[in-house]
Amino acid sequence: MWNSVPRDYLGYSDWYSLYYGMKNQGISCLFCDQKRAGVFCALERTMLSILDAEKTVHRYGNGNILFYEGGAPLAIYCVHDGLVKLTKSTSQGRSVVIRLLGKGEIAGFRAVIANEPYAATAEVVEPADVCIIPADTFRAL
Repeated sequence: MWNSVPRDYLGYSDWYSLYYGMKNQGISCLFCDQKRAGVFCALERTMLSILDAEKTVHRYGNGNILFYEGGAPLAIYCVHDGLVKLTKSTSQGRSVVIRLLGKGEIAGFRAVIANEPYAATAEVVEPADVCIIPADTFRAL
């Protein structure tokens, strides 16, 4: 993402935010509406606090890739808002959409649990705020 933005338009803090993410953009796991029906709905407040401290939040534009099919499972991605598509490559080299993820949905979950490469590529199709939870943090929960 940060390579696609002209350097002339951003200051140092903007570049830092784009590259390293933001620890807090007003999105807290403790008060997130999406946790009510998601994977994290049963977590105790203590665990949610750990999750909140360890996650980063990134704002992605259309076409940005969260992870690639076959890549190492470094994190899980929770879509706070926006739209993300999951695609798989066919044997003919075409890309097939297998799922669309919206508000509150998670990508990379199975790969992290099984410690296997991501089975699909995740690409942003509508601007999205995405919470990124490191694999080690998720496994420790």
